[in-house]
Amino acid sequence: MKNITFNNSYDYLHYQKMTMNALKHYMIDNSISISQVSKCTTLSHSTIRSILNGKSFSWRSFAKLLTLGKDFTSYFKFE
Repeated sequence: MKNITFNNSYDYLHYQKMTMNALKHYMIDNSISISQVSKCTTLSHSTIRSILNGKSFSWRSFAKLLTLGKDFTSYFKFE
């Protein structure tokens, strides 16, 4: 896996969008609900909804999403 660097606002927004898309596909492919993601990550339902709606989120929220494991991170594509 390549390192993620946030050199400017474009990179930051790009990676947030990538995270949103990864979460959407992860939830659809694994048939899990917002409640189940919340239980696994300790993120609030409103934070998860915000991420899914493309709103900005903190690095702490991203770190909590990573607790979903390799099944989740496999949705990231780095070039």
